[in-house]
Amino acid sequence: MLEFENIDINISEKQKREIKNFPFLLLKNDILGKDFELSVTFVSPAKAKQINIKYRQKDYIPNTLSFPYSDTSGEIFMQIETIYSQAMDFELSKKDFLLKIYIHSLLHLKGLDHGTKMENAEAKYIKNYSNTY
Repeated sequence: MLEFENIDINISEKQKREIKNFPFLLLKNDILGKDFELSVTFVSPAKAKQINIKYRQKDYIPNTLSFPYSDTSGEIFMQIETIYSQAMDFELSKKDFLLKIYIHSLLHLKGLDHGTKMENAEAKYIKNYSNTY
């Protein structure tokens, strides 16, 4: 587990190598603030589907799930294989799609729903962070 101020990231060694230097903390602080406590966990496809069924009553493997616990804390579950396999559908590299999905998750924790406002915010953060790792 990587530990930062107000963010815990649970990740395998292989995944850690694949996303070396990913701006988890910088983005979290920029979007949610330095005092927001965040946990990010990379889960297996089976675990992602299980969580999705249990909490959202949706029977598929999601690329990410965001759970706000309060105004100052939340958790993100990410399914890296699904994210990587979907990258081509969006004509993005694996790295850029991971960035997009993480930003998307953070914006959900901030309270944004799908729509123009979220898409504009995503575009802004993607532009600002796409060359940071």
